[in-house]
Amino acid sequence: MTSDAELAVRYVDYLVGGDEAILEEAFAPDFLDHVSGRRGTDMMRVVRGWLERSFAGRQPTGRRIVAEAVHIFRVRDGRLAEHWAVRDDLGVLRQLEGGEAPGERPRRPA
Repeated sequence: MTSDAELAVRYVDYLVGGDEAILEEAFAPDFLDHVSGRRGTDMMRVVRGWLERSFAGRQPTGRRIVAEAVHIFRVRDGRLAEHWAVRDDLGVLRQLEGGEAPGERPRRPA
């Protein structure tokens, strides 16, 4: 049996690697994404494509973009059934305009 935490990691594995088998393994068929309002695993294919291609009308630049977020899941019958997220979309847009990624921001002197 897969733990709830392992299922959450499988979500990230899918976003990073795109392994379609993860959709069958870790997601309930009627998976509900509260961020987009979409239901089903087909919406995950849209999310992944969106991350790889243009964003907010801008073409990919080849730069590393960091998208910080907090993800919350509801698990039902050993699969991810619902998803909520709090994302830093403004931070992503700033990076697309040439700003620094969160890990590269200047820090205040101690």
